[in-house]
Amino acid sequence: MFSVSVCAGALGAQTQLLRDAVEIDLDRTVFVQVGLFVLLMLVLKPLLFDPMLGLFEEREQQTEGTKAEARAMDQASAESLAQYEQAIEHARAEGAQLQEQYRLEGIKQQSVLLTHARDAASRTLEEQRQALQREQSQVRATLEAQTHTMAQQIVQSVLGQKG
Repeated sequence: MFSVSVCAGALGAQTQLLRDAVEIDLDRTVFVQVGLFVLLMLVLKPLLFDPMLGLFEEREQQTEGTKAEARAMDQASAESLAQYEQAIEHARAEGAQLQEQYRLEGIKQQSVLLTHARDAASRTLEEQRQALQREQSQVRATLEAQTHTMAQQIVQSVLGQKG
């Protein structure tokens, strides 16, 4: 029973589709419309469609040309940036080398100045020692000369008191 009702339902659906179907009559107006369409295509293609397609193609070529130019500019700027970074690195290395060179020269100059200062201080110290020794010698000579005189005065004063 189930299969009979399904078949009857399917048959009813087909009948409904046949009733709802559109009927197309092929008469001469269809041929006139197709002819007008072909005529319009033949007239509008060279007048409208071909120039418009040419404009689209030209715009696409200009866009691609601009993109290619932008890529070339991007590549050139990347190369310039690489050259700039290389120049900066070279300048830094050169600066570091000069800095090290000046530092070593400064150390040499410092060493030379310290040597000169030590030599000068040594000379001054030696001169002062010599001056001090001369003065000491003079003081000893003076004291030796005075020692004899003082000894006589002491002896006279000791003898003069006892005697």
